[in-house]
Amino acid sequence: MVGKIAESSFLRDNAQKWMSFDWILNENNLTKIIEGKYDDKAELGDDADDLIPVIVDDSEVAI
Repeated sequence: MVGKIAESSFLRDNAQKWMSFDWILNENNLTKIIEGKYDDKAELGDDADDLIPVIVDDSEVAI
């Protein structure tokens, strides 16, 4: 869990502003951290053409 916090720019940047251990250990927030809600999202760059389209629920999604 500490690794996920360290890898998240959102959590890392806000750690000294408002985040506390109580906030992290709150059941709802802890679940979101573990599930990856605060993980950095990959930015599409020059490799965007290499993405593979996948059909999920009749919607095309690039992975």
